[in-house]
Amino acid sequence: MRIDLRKLLARASAELQGGRQEIAQDLYRKALDHDPRNAEATHFLGLSLCQTGRGEEGLRLMRRSVELNGAEITYRQNLGFLLSQYGFLDEAESCLREAIALQPRASLYNLLGTVLQRRGAMQRALEAYRQALALDSSDDMLQNNLGYALFQLGEIDRAIARYRRAIELNPGNAMAHNNLGNALEAQGRADAAMASYRRAIEVAPHLSLAHHNLGMAMRAQGQIEEAVACFRTAIRLAPAESASWQLFAETVADLRFDRPDPGLESDLAACLAREDVEPGRMGACSFSLLVADPALRSLVDSAGSVAEGELADWFAHRALAVLQRALFLALIENTVVPDPGFERFLAAVRRGLLFSWRSGRSPAPPLELVCALAHYCHLAEYLLEESPAEAALVEELRREIEGAGGGSDARLRLAIYACYRPLGPIAECIPLGDAGTADSFGRLLLRQIVEPREEERLRAQIESLTPVDDPTSRAVQTQYEENPYPRWRRVPGAASSYPLGARLRTLFPHLRLAPPPEVPEILVAGCGTGRHAAITARLNPSSRILAIDISRASLAYAARRSRELGIGNVRFAQADLLRLNGFAGHFDLIECAGTLHHLRDPLEGWRALARMLKPGGLMKIALYSETARRGVTAARRLIAERGFQATPEGMRKARAALAALPEGTPARSVLESLDFYTLSGCRDLLFHVQEVCFTPERIAAALRELDLEFLGFEFDDPSVLRLYRAECPNDTAASSFPDWTGFEARHPATFAGMYQFWVRKP
Repeated sequence: MRIDLRKLLARASAELQGGRQEIAQDLYRKALDHDPRNAEATHFLGLSLCQTGRGEEGLRLMRRSVELNGAEITYRQNLGFLLSQYGFLDEAESCLREAIALQPRASLYNLLGTVLQRRGAMQRALEAYRQALALDSSDDMLQNNLGYALFQLGEIDRAIARYRRAIELNPGNAMAHNNLGNALEAQGRADAAMASYRRAIEVAPHLSLAHHNLGMAMRAQGQIEEAVACFRTAIRLAPAESASWQLFAETVADLRFDRPDPGLESDLAACLAREDVEPGRMGACSFSLLVADPALRSLVDSAGSVAEGELADWFAHRALAVLQRALFLALIENTVVPDPGFERFLAAVRRGLLFSWRSGRSPAPPLELVCALAHYCHLAEYLLEESPAEAALVEELRREIEGAGGGSDARLRLAIYACYRPLGPIAECIPLGDAGTADSFGRLLLRQIVEPREEERLRAQIESLTPVDDPTSRAVQTQYEENPYPRWRRVPGAASSYPLGARLRTLFPHLRLAPPPEVPEILVAGCGTGRHAAITARLNPSSRILAIDISRASLAYAARRSRELGIGNVRFAQADLLRLNGFAGHFDLIECAGTLHHLRDPLEGWRALARMLKPGGLMKIALYSETARRGVTAARRLIAERGFQATPEGMRKARAALAALPEGTPARSVLESLDFYTLSGCRDLLFHVQEVCFTPERIAAALRELDLEFLGFEFDDPSVLRLYRAECPNDTAASSFPDWTGFEARHPATFAGMYQFWVRKP
C-alpha cells in the first residue's frame, strides 16, 4: 500500500498541535517506517516524546533531526530550548549559536539569553537580549526577559522600565506583571508589588508563580494566613513545583489550629511526605491540627493517666482507631515534633504497642503504623523514655529475632524492635530484599542498615588534607565522630539554581557589587554532615566547592547524601581550617556556618579563612548570639552543676530535669528547640565541648581587626528586616551594629538561628 507521506505528516502535525500526543507519535513512527531518514518525522517525534516525559529518547531523536537537516533553523531552536530545560546548558548554547550563525533571529538570541542567564553569565545574557531587540523591539516577551536580566544584575529601575514596556506592548503579559512585582518588592514598595502580582493573577489565574510570589510578599508583611492560602493555591496549580511546597511548609509552621480542616490536613500530609521538601518546623503545627480533632485530643490527654498494665488494652481499643490517618503517619515518619506532651504520648503509644502485641490477645497492629513509629524513634535517635518492663521485653525480642530467622510476622517483629533499638547491630539476621522498596518497611531497612553501611564504605575514601592536632579541635572532633550532626534527609525545595551574584543583589540591593566569576571557587568550612554544602551546590550549580570538616563520620554522611541527591560539584575532605595552608587567595566565596564559635580562638580561625579569600571575595558567617542563647547558657549551667554526662542516659536525665523546671525558668526555654528532641541535636545544643557566643559589638570589633567590610545580615524570616526598618528608619542599609544591638535587646529571639551575615574582603 502506497503512503502519501506529506498527508501523513500533516495529520501527525495536527494531532501534535491538538495535544493528542500518543496519536501523533504513532503517525510519526509510521512515517519513519516508510522513510527512516525523514528529518521532520524524526524531529517532531522527539519533540512529542520530550513533552510526555521521555526526554532521553526524545532528545536523541531531535539531535538526529539536526544531523539529517542542519539547514532547518526551527529544529535547532527547538533542540536548544529543550536541552536548556533538561539542564544541558553547554550543548544548548552551542546549538543556539550554530543556529544564529546560519540565520540570526530574535527568537534565537532570546533563547540564548535565557540559557546564559541560567548559567549565571549575566553580561553575556544581556548582550544576547540586546541583539534580539535590534532585530525585533516589538516582542513583549523579549522586553520582559531583558528586564529580568537587568533585575538580576541589580539594575532595578532599568528592569522596571523594560517590564512596563512589555506591558504596554501586551497588557495581557502576565509574566511581565509578575516580574514587575518582583522588582517593586526589591525596592521595598510592597503594596505596589502585591498589586502587580494580583494583576498577573487577573490576567492569568492559573499562573502559579504569581500566587507563589504574592504569598512571599504577604509573608514578608506578616500576613501569614493569607500567605499560606496563596501557597496552597500555587501548589494546586503546579503540584510538581517544589519551591511552593517548601514555602508552604516554612510559612504554615508559624500557625496553630483549633478546629479540624480536612483539606489542610491533606496538604500537610502530602507536604511532609515529599522528598523534595524539608519539613523543618512543620511538626508543631501538624500536631496542633491533629489534636484539633476531639478524638485525638482525648487520646493524647488520656495517655499519661493509663497505668502500665492497662496500656495494651488502651492501645488496642482506643489508639488504633485514630492513629492510622495519613497526617499522623506522615508526621511521625518524616519529622520530629518539639513538644514534650507529644513525646510522652508517643512513648505511651510505643509501650502500648509492645504490650498489646506481646500479649497476643489483640489483632496484630498495622505494619505501616509500626514502621512510621520506628522511623520517628530512629529520627529522635531513641531518646524516648522506656520502663524496665519494656527493656526486658525488647531484650527477649532481640533474642527471638537472632534465633528465629523468618516467620509470618518477621517484618512486624523487626519493625517493633526498631521502635526501641537500631537494626544495624543485628543486621546479619535480617534479609535485605525489601530494602529501598516504596513501602515504609523498605524505607526502614534502607535508613537503618543500607545507608549506614554505605557511610562506613565512604568513610575510608574521604581524603585528608591536614592533621587535626589542636587539643580543642580534637575534642570537638571526638564529639562529632560519636554524634554526627545534623542528621538531615532533605534540602529545601527552594534551593535550586540561584547564582551568587543574583542572590547578593536580592539581599543587598543598595550595594554595588562586582559580578562574581561564572564558575566561582567556594569553600564550605566546617561542613558537618553536608546539608549546608548541598544547599550551596544547588544554589550555585556551576561552582566548584571544597567542603571540609574534622569529623570523618560527618563527612561520610555528607558524601552519601550528596551522591543520592546527584550533586557532583562538591569535593569533601577532612581538614582543620587552622591548618589549611596552600589555598591563600584561592576562593571567591567562603561559607562558614556554626563552626568558628566551636574553636579555641574563633578569631584565629576567622583570620585563616580571610587569608584564603580572594581580594574582593565574599564570606558568609554564622555565629551564636549571646543574647539569643541565654536559655541555652542557663541550661548548660544546670547540667554542669548536676553533673549530667554526655551519654544517652545522661542526656535523658538532663532533659527530664529541664522539663521538670517551672514554666518561665530561662533554662526551660530549650524545650522549644527542635534540637532538644534528638540525641545528636541535644548533645550539640546542651553538651558541646566548646562554645563561644558573640554580640554585635564583638562582631564589629572582629571585622575591624580582620579588615573585612560588613554587607549585612541575612534572615530566613523576611519580617525581621521589615520590623528593623520600622524601628531604625535612619539605617537604610540595615548595617549599623549599634542599632542592631538595641534591636536585639528589644527582641531577644531575633538571632535564635545564629547571626548570619555577609562580609567582603577589600
